[in-house]
Amino acid sequence: MEFVSLKEYKSILSELSEDKTVNKYSTLLFYFTKSNKKNKIEKNIINSILSRRPKRADMYWFVNIVRTNQPYTLNYELIEIEPKKIYKIIFHIGFRIQPKTELYIKKIIHELYLSGELELKYLQPNLKKYNIDPDMKFILLQKFPSIESSLTLQELFTLKCYALIKKIEYNIVKSFGLEKNDVIIEQVPLYLHSKNKIELHRIK
Repeated sequence: MEFVSLKEYKSILSELSEDKTVNKYSTLLFYFTKSNKKNKIEKNIINSILSRRPKRADMYWFVNIVRTNQPYTLNYELIEIEPKKIYKIIFHIGFRIQPKTELYIKKIIHELYLSGELELKYLQPNLKKYNIDPDMKFILLQKFPSIESSLTLQELFTLKCYALIKKIEYNIVKSFGLEKNDVIIEQVPLYLHSKNKIELHRIK
């Protein structure tokens, strides 16, 4: 897993956010990251935003959940990477609490809006007068073995066991406390021992 610094990408993400030639993907766009470091996220997340069809949003949010040893801990850190554009939230949630992440996030955004720290934009400006929540999308990245990978029998067996466990484990969307309608699951390739050298010759 490769991590990158958000500071290196804040300029291009801000530029993308304001680029009206790119169709807006969502007003608020959220990614879950495994990094609890304030300025780090997975490179796969950046690739998801910028590759192929760039995902333009008014604001980009990166969310990390830390499970604590204290059963009923519930607090968060808000890191402003770029004012009113890019944020990272680190939740500290006790092991006895069933996360309701989407509700927590809506509460945070509402409080920031009331305090003047955020200026919410809407896909349809006329919705604002009816006090309807802004458009939100949550992207969950799931890995699958790339066809470029060269696997041993043991590695292939391990990956098949992992895939089976993923099928029978608890619902990941529910475990995060998200509404299904707001979630998009995106597949990303997992490269293992990739054989990039291909012996391909043109017949003259």
